[in-house]
Amino acid sequence: MFIGRLSYALAVDPKGRLVIPQKVRDEIDKRDGDLEVMFGVFGAPCLKLYTKTQFELITRALEEALDDSLENDRKKRLFYSAFVEVSIDKQGRVTIPATLMRRAGVTSQVVVIGTKDRVEFWDEKSFEAYEQQAGNADDATTVEILGRARRALAAQGTKENG
Repeated sequence: MFIGRLSYALAVDPKGRLVIPQKVRDEIDKRDGDLEVMFGVFGAPCLKLYTKTQFELITRALEEALDDSLENDRKKRLFYSAFVEVSIDKQGRVTIPATLMRRAGVTSQVVVIGTKDRVEFWDEKSFEAYEQQAGNADDATTVEILGRARRALAAQGTKENG
């Protein structure tokens, strides 16, 4: 599982390469048995890394949810075009296409965030601004999420004991 801030201020080298933290590489290898991953940019302004297995689950759900209408075909095209398959080299680096780096707003320093099923690579300044903007709203969201989780666990315990 990818959870928390996994790295502070990693440098992007002049060739557009990022070093994937060892903890992340170990988890990817454990999950998939290789170091082929999918990088993409959509939603939040950051690079999102998925293992190939996780990405296949997402694409299967997408294909099941959307029929072959022209509008859904457009949505799928935009989604798939936002991703690229990359290999992590022996030094733990990946080369990200410049177009994805620009779309994500990644410049020279990145912060690496684990969000359970994926890893996000944020431009350091963009993430600091995001954290400041979120402020207390995120505290309220966290309290709400934890409350829902406690209620779900309590309900699950009631079913198992009942």
